[in-house]
This record gives sequence, structure tokens and C-alpha cells, in this order.
Amino acid sequence: MRELAERMPKIARIDVGGSDDLLVAWFFEKELAREETSYRWSQRTSTVFLPSVGPDSKEILIRMAGPEEPSAPLNDVTVSINEQQLAILQPDRGFETHRVELPPEWTANLGDTFAILQLDTQTWRPSNWIPDATDIRDLGVRIDWIEVR
Repeated sequence: MRELAERMPKIARIDVGGSDDLLVAWFFEKELAREETSYRWSQRTSTVFLPSVGPDSKEILIRMAGPEEPSAPLNDVTVSINEQQLAILQPDRGFETHRVELPPEWTANLGDTFAILQLDTQTWRPSNWIPDATDIRDLGVRIDWIEVR
């Protein structure tokens, strides 16, 4: 993994619903929302490799949404980097950008370590919540992009 981290360009914005397949794990296939937004559904635990997090990084922006369907549950998302919990976010039904501050003492001590963003949430199954739905995937939240600043 370290070799991959050293070879990766320092991409500030990762398009989770787009073409950054090498940087994401434990997400479902890409989909397209009504407003022409590409996204992926997270699972109970999903991860994103953040090659641009470094000592000067201040925050992470995450554009996400819960399920659109009013009958489906909205669940909180716990955000961690390298197993350090940073925030608990509450996505709504529409896409919004959530801001997560990076502790300066943590980024100062990164050194040559690479950052793995972890998103943990409760999942829901559309076939259990939406009448006539046949989708039996256990879905978390919809993630559009993640940006490091």
C-alpha cells in the first residue's frame, strides 16, 4: 500500500461517483441521481484512500445524501481517518456538502503515512422499506465526492 501511496498523484477532490475507482473500497457500483449527479452507495463500512492529506490539510468536504425515498431511514455517518474518529454527520435526502475539520496535531504528525477515510453507518434494504421495491442490497448513504483542503 505504501508503494501505491507514493506513486499516486495528490488528488484534492475524489469523484467517488465518477472515475476514481482505484481510491474507493466497499462501495456499490456508480449510479446517476435525478439531478445528473453521479454517486455510489456506501455499505456499512466504506473506505476512501486520500492521497492528498498532509501536514497542511485543514478539512475534508464530503458531498453526500441519504436515501431520497421518504419511507427510508436517514442514518448518521461516523467519519474516521486512520481509525481516529473525526465527526458524526447527519445526511439529508438531498445532496449537501458536509465539512469535517482535521485536527492540526494529527496532520502535523502524519509524516510519510497515508490517509484512509472510513465511513461507517447503519444500512437499510430498499425491499424492506419501499413498497414494490426489489433491491435487496444493504445500502448506507450516497457519496458524490470528497475533497481535501
